Amino acid sequence: MAMYLGKNPIGENNIYEIIPSGYISPGGVYDISQNNIYNISEYASVIVDIPLLEDEFITGTLSNVYSNSVVTKVGAYGFAGFDLTSINLPNVTSIGSYAFAYCDNLSSVTFGSLTSISAYAFYNCSQLTNINFASNFSTVPSSAFIGCGITNISFANCTSIGGYAFSDCRSLITVNFPNVTVIGNYAFSNCRSLTTISFPNVTSVGQYAFSYCTALTSVYFPKASSIGYECFWNCHMLSTVSLPQVQTISTWAFENCYHLISFNLTGVSSVPVLGSTNTFANTPISTYSTSAGQYGSIYVPASLYNDFLAASVWSLFSSRIVSV
Repeated sequence: MAMYLGKNPIGENNIYEIIPSGYISPGGVYDISQNNIYNISEYASVIVDIPLLEDEFITGTLSNVYSNSVVTKVGAYGFAGFDLTSINLPNVTSIGSYAFAYCDNLSSVTFGSLTSISAYAFYNCSQLTNINFASNFSTVPSSAFIGCGITNISFANCTSIGGYAFSDCRSLITVNFPNVTVIGNYAFSNCRSLTTISFPNVTSVGQYAFSYCTALTSVYFPKASSIGYECFWNCHMLSTVSLPQVQTISTWAFENCYHLISFNLTGVSSVPVLGSTNTFANTPISTYSTSAGQYGSIYVPASLYNDFLAASVWSLFSSRIVSV
């Protein structure tokens, strides 16, 4: 049974007449025809072959959606606003923008063949905690999971994370992106349950990328060459940072990291460019911290110790620089 999931159709057979001028909140499940599959451009939902009896389908709220090999693409806004709890689309290879946006009760999604996701695909799915992807795609686009309820995320083959991709995922605890090289602006901003991060291959971290990650305590970027403007702004609990290959650290990058007591640069081959003294504003590196109970230290290679003491901006933190 081929089923149409999405906008309210004008008629069972008039498929190309149902594309609205704007998005219409879906009203349930509609039978289009027997043994036919349709693709209705960007406003299409998907045609789903659900292996259940015909009399089990009624117009109304859906709780689960399953499809067999019929569906390979979910278009823009395809399931937006649906009252879904779980999705299993094993043969879908691409998901359009806002495809599952505002599915407030969606808690679990499974995609076995996914290769691409568009911006805002799971926007504001606040109950989405379980994500099972085949991890075949290389990019997490802008705002794809913004506001989701996910607690753990792992994409083995991903190489870049777009701006706001996981912003405001307040339940996110652990992330695993072993091959990511670029993290976009605001990518993990306001992820207030994230405690430790390690991105082994990241070379560039964007502006505000981890701002307001208020539970974050430890940061390790073994290959990062640049840290963006206000990247860790208001990470109040951040205490240890290791950047062994960094070349540029932007202004305000660590502002309001009240517990920052260990800043490790021992792997650098030259003195990094430091945006300004405000890079460490309101941290134990710039002032004594009663909450941390000690001054912060900047650990540098012994071979570069004198260069740090003489370098622009760094020289103003001479009392914090420690030769290792």
